[in-house]
Amino acid sequence: MSYAFVIVKLMNHAAKGITNKDFELAHKIEGVIMWQPGKEGGALEGTPDDPRFKYIKYD
Repeated sequence: MSYAFVIVKLMNHAAKGITNKDFELAHKIEGVIMWQPGKEGGALEGTPDDPRFKYIKYD
């Protein structure tokens, strides 16, 4: 099973909104999401060349 999207919502309950820490965490999450293992070499080869995974786009 795979998912086409994930929604992450950040909020600091103590601050009753978002803070610089939330923006910093969002930046880290974005870095993980945009990571492309096939470009680094090693054991993680990246997205398989298979028609079932053609919907995955890295922009």
